[in-house]
Amino acid sequence: MMDKVPHLINHVGFRIKTLQINLVLALIALILFLIPLPDIDSLLLTGYEDKLVHIGAFAFFTFYFGYRNHIWSILPLVFLGIFIEAIQFYIPDRSACLYDMASNCFGIGIGFLVKIKLA
Repeated sequence: MMDKVPHLINHVGFRIKTLQINLVLALIALILFLIPLPDIDSLLLTGYEDKLVHIGAFAFFTFYFGYRNHIWSILPLVFLGIFIEAIQFYIPDRSACLYDMASNCFGIGIGFLVKIKLA
């Protein structure tokens, strides 16, 4: 029994450090999605580059935060994508967009499919 204690302590320490890293990544993402931005429409070539950012970001989040291949693990990310867009309606210099919500969900789907294929 005593020989398992150091292994258990190392495992718990690893899980706490992983949780801390996950919380920092989630906080950075939330800040980046909610900070007011200047008008970037003039910088866009086609007007769809921001949708690619949404797809890529949420594909990464799903791949990184999704739990194995459980469909239920992506529901919090879907709610986060909807929440971020809804809250942007109230932030100056930001706008809520249904296409951004769709891009978030599309990115979640891509991340989930990649996670399943690599599992």
